[in-house]
This record gives sequence, C-alpha cells and structure tokens, in this order.
Amino acid sequence: MDDIDQLLADLGAENTPEALELPAATSDGKHAREQRFDALLFLLKSEKPEVRQQAVEFLAEMRDLQAVEPLMAALQDPDPEVRHQVVVALADLGDQRAVPALKQILTDSNTLLRASVVEALGKLGDEQIFADLKQILAEDSSYLVRATAAEVLGGFPSAECLEILTAALNDSDRWVRTQVAESLCLIDPETRLWPLLQELNHNDMEVRLSAVERLGRLGDTRAIPFLEHILYEELSAIREAVIAALGRFRDSRATDILIRAALQPDGESMRENILQSLQSQGEEILLPALTRALNSADIDTRQNAIEMLRQLKCPQVIDALKTALGNRDEWLRMVATIALGEREPELTQALIIPMLSDASERVVQAAAEALSRQRGSAAEEALLGALKSDLRWVRQVAAQALAVFSSGEVCAGLVGVASDAEPEVREAAIRALGQSCHGSDKIAPVLIAALADEEAWVRQVAAEALSDRQEPEALEALIHTLESDEDFIVRTFAAQALGHLKGEAAFQALLKALEDASSGVRQRAAITLGLFKDARALPALIKALCDTDAKVVQAGAEALGFLALPEAVAALLEALKHSEPWVRCSVVQSLGQIHHQDALHALIAALDDADNWVRNAAAEALGALKSPELIAPLTRVLQKNEDFLMRAFAASALGKQGKLEDLEPLLQALEDGHVLVREEAVKALAELKDSRALSPLEALLKAPQLEPVLKSSVQAALAKIRS
Repeated sequence: MDDIDQLLADLGAENTPEALELPAATSDGKHAREQRFDALLFLLKSEKPEVRQQAVEFLAEMRDLQAVEPLMAALQDPDPEVRHQVVVALADLGDQRAVPALKQILTDSNTLLRASVVEALGKLGDEQIFADLKQILAEDSSYLVRATAAEVLGGFPSAECLEILTAALNDSDRWVRTQVAESLCLIDPETRLWPLLQELNHNDMEVRLSAVERLGRLGDTRAIPFLEHILYEELSAIREAVIAALGRFRDSRATDILIRAALQPDGESMRENILQSLQSQGEEILLPALTRALNSADIDTRQNAIEMLRQLKCPQVIDALKTALGNRDEWLRMVATIALGEREPELTQALIIPMLSDASERVVQAAAEALSRQRGSAAEEALLGALKSDLRWVRQVAAQALAVFSSGEVCAGLVGVASDAEPEVREAAIRALGQSCHGSDKIAPVLIAALADEEAWVRQVAAEALSDRQEPEALEALIHTLESDEDFIVRTFAAQALGHLKGEAAFQALLKALEDASSGVRQRAAITLGLFKDARALPALIKALCDTDAKVVQAGAEALGFLALPEAVAALLEALKHSEPWVRCSVVQSLGQIHHQDALHALIAALDDADNWVRNAAAEALGALKSPELIAPLTRVLQKNEDFLMRAFAASALGKQGKLEDLEPLLQALEDGHVLVREEAVKALAELKDSRALSPLEALLKAPQLEPVLKSSVQAALAKIRS
C-alpha cells in the first residue's frame, strides 16, 4: 500500500469513488499515473484538512501541470495550513499561470501564508512582481513577510531591486534590516563581507548570531580569523553558530581551529557540535579527530563520535571501528559492531565474530544481527557455535539470528535448543524453525512437541509456526491444542493456524470452537470459518449472532457475508437490532454482500440509523439491489442528506435501477456542492442511458472551471448514452 492508498484507507474503503477504479496500468504506467492523479483530486475535496494537505503535497510531487488549476482553486481552502501547502505546490510546479491567483491572496490574514506567497512569487515571477514586493516591504505589518520580500528581491540583481532594498534599510525590525543587507550583498558582492564583520561586535546578540550564520553561508575565508576570535563566546547560541559556520568552510585553517577546540580540556561543551561540523570537511580529515574522540572522558562525545564514524563510507573507517571494539564503553562496542555489519563481509566479518563472546548482552545481540545480515558460511558456523554458549541470552540471540539460514546444520542446531532449559531460548528456536526450515521433515515433530511447552507464549509461537506445515500430525496437534489448551491465546493461535491448513478436520474443529469458553477464540473461529466459504458453517455462524460478546457477533456477521448465502438474511436482519453501531455496520455490509431482496426494507431503514458509518454502509449496500421501492428513499438521501458520501452512494444506486421516470434528482445533483456527488450523478446518468440527460451533460461539459476528473466522466457518459 502506497501513501495515496493509505490516505484513501483513512477515509474508509466505502468512501472511495468508483471513478478511481480505472483500467489496469499499461506498460508505460499511464493509467496508473492517471489513477493516482484522479485519486488526489478526490482527496483534495476531503472533509479532513490533513488529508487535503497531503493530497496537495502528492500532487506537487507528480509534477503534472494539469494540477495547476485545481490547486489554484484550492487557494480558497478554509484551512490556512492547506492554503500554505497549495502555495508551496504551485511554486514547485513552476507554472506562471498561478501568479495572478497568488497575488490575490497577498492580503490574507495569515502571516505565514503571506510569507509563503511572497516566496512563491519569487520562484514564479519576473520583474513584474517588483511593484508588489516594494509595497509589501513598505506596508506589510509582519516582519516575517517583509523579510521574505527582501530575501526574494535578493534573487533579482538589478538596479530597481537595489533601489527598493536600499529604501528598506531603515525598517523598524532588525531581522528585516539584516535580510535587506544580505540581499544587498547578493546584488552588490563588493560590499558583502565588511558589514557582516562589523556586526560580529554588535551589542545585540541576535544581530551577532545572524552575522555569524551569514558569514558561514558566504564562505569568504577572510572571515575565519574573526570567527575564531568569538568561538569561545560565553553565549552557547553564538558558539554553536560559529562552529556551524566554520564547518561550512572548505579550508584547512577552519578545520584545524575546530579540531583544536574539540581537544581542549575546556572544549567539552562544544565537542558534540564540533564533531558534527567536522563531518562536512571530508572523511579523511575527520578520521583522526573522531578516532581520538573515542577515548574522550565525555560519554556523549564518545558516543557521538562512534555514531558519526558509522556514517562514514571510506575504507579507512574500518580501522577506527576496530579500535572501538576494544573500548571500555559498551555503547561504543555495540555501535561499532553494527557499523561493521553494514559493510562488506569479507572486510569485517572476522572482526564481528569475536564479539559474540563480549561480556555485554547488547553487544552480542548486535554481533548476531550483523552476522544474520551478512550471511555466509563463516557467519553460520559462528552462530551455531553460539548456540552452545553457557549464557542464556547468547543462545537466544544466536537462535534468533539463525532464522535467515536454512541449511541442514542450522535446522539440526535449532532442533537441539528447541528443548533448552530456558523458555526464551526455546521460543527463539521454535520461531526460527518456523521461519527457516520449511522443507525439513524433522521440524514438525519438534513444533508439535512445543505445543506442550510449560510456557504459554512458547506454545503460541509453536501454533503459529505449524500453520505452514502440511503433515497430518501437525493438523491433529493443532486441533488438540484448540480443544484442550488452558490458555485462550494459545487456542486463538491454533484456530488461526487451522485456517491456513484447511481440510475437513480443521473445519469440524473450528465449528466446535464456536462453543469455546473464550470470546476471543469464538471470534477467531467465526472469522476463519467464513474464509472457508463452506455452507455447512451457516447454522453455527447464525448461532454466533446471538453470542453475549459483541465482537463474536461482529465476527459472525462478517463470516456470513463471506458465505453470501440467502439463508443468512433473516438472522442478519435480526442482528441489525444490535446496540453496538460497529456490529450493525458489519451486518449491513454483509447484507450488501448477499444482495438479497429480503434485506431491502431493513437496508432502507438503516439509511436513518443513528450512526454515520451504518448509514453509509446501508447506502452503499443498496447499490447492489434493484427495486422500485428504492427510488423514493434514495432520492430523499440524494436531495437532503448533509453527508456527501451518502449523497454519492445514493446517486450511484439510482443509476443501477434500470430506468427512472423522473431524472430531475440526478440532474440536480450535477450541481451538488461536492465533486464526488456530481461525478456519481454523471456516472449514474451514463448507466441509465437516458437521452434526456444529453443536454444537461453537454452544458456541464462547457462549464468554465470543470474539474478534470469530472470532465472525463462527462465525456464518457455522453459517449455511452449516444451509443
């Protein structure tokens, strides 16, 4: 499931419009791209602002200029965060058609939005925006917006910009003045450095901080001695800014200054930031400093140094990591082991294997996981040897790591520790056997024996592992566990495993499990029986609808929907009276899956259920039925219901009625306030193939701001009716 699918799922599967069910993708991905685009246009109309915001973000990522007009319309979104995302998206798309629309919201009450609009105009506009930016610099009430305007003007080196910025040097806000000065420096490079150096001595800390940050971006090496002078500033914010600024210089003098500061006894307060800054200098320069830092008395410095070493890619870093393996700091040894495991096995595996004997449990686990990732015969042999350790946690992590190996030696080794005295080891071995040794006929007896383990959580893992075994003995053992294990969770796992194995014996055992004392077991048995799709389960599942536990009732209803047998309708109609709305919702959905006329009146009544999800499910379910009795209630929903999804479902259902004497409700729905309803009305008219819809659809096609997704639906509908 990708991000767009997840957004649709967040809205609910029943909310997804049929328009998104496009043809399968062609080899060039065209249909898939169209489908994603249409889905995002749909999500752009969501009632949830966070969904609309993400839809805008994804539209921008598609780089499709068809999105410009829908995004321009979304500039009027009531949510300021959505409007902000729209502005960013339009700027990213780079289409100048958006400029007039962006100018119109320069007076928006939201400060951050106005600043974003100014930034977007800087990306999209040309000299024609100078007048707007000049007015903003002079009149906007927000320093943020004025500073953004000054920054944008810095990207247009011209005499006119120079004049506008010069006039703004006297702005009342120092941040705006600083930004104006920076932009002037961009336009007039000859005067960039000296004003900044003067500001390093300013009484205002914010001015000094801004000067330091801009000097770092400027990259003029003449600033290095000045920055060194204030490196030991008492204010930590200034020190951090100087460290970051020096780190941006590609100059050995800056590197030497930072290394000396990091190694000084009183440099502990700066060391972490210095190490991070040095990372940008080049890995060969970093290695000596970071290797020395591994022996620092400061634990944070040591740990940051090893984490930074982990990120380096040069071959020389292996020597530094090897040094860290012998460090007294457990954290350093663990991270060094992990880092070595991320590199080529032929260079590092010989260093990792000895760490299986480390005194620290965390280090041993890191070594086992590293060897599991690297694989190979040497790794396998080392992990098998660790299974014989006297330490419980060494055997445990070794068993866990061996789950990715499948040789006969590994299977034999895991079988050996499956009867370990420690339950944690047994659990790890049983889980690994279930994952790695599928082809071995020696595994099933071990897993079956584990179903009798004294620890319930070991038995749970054994039941789960047996779900992939096809031996008759496995089936018998799981049935026995389902019928007799004292732990209800173990019995639940057994029921689930039997669903994978199928077969008559499994079916009968699950029928019996519907009488289990545990509601969790009954629930799992009901769902699993539904997946069997065996009509013989009907009486037992109908009985489950009368269970005292609502979750079992819901499971029974869902299972009956899987069976889709008309004989279940009467019982489901009775269950529709349940007090829990989520149970009623499942009942309605199952009635929709059965498609039986006997459910007609109950589903119509469910349109007025107190719960919104039940109402939506009923509207969707009615789309599968066809009856003259449906027309009036569906028309009422289409014309009067406040929920756009209900109206959309009603429109879709009306289109499936074959013939309508009165088309007016669907024709009126072409002007509904929600695009999804309008689209479903168009599709319904297409299904009816009534020539009376031709003129209204042709008129809709000529609408000046018709959504692209709706336009394609109208064109398809007209073609279908005319044919």
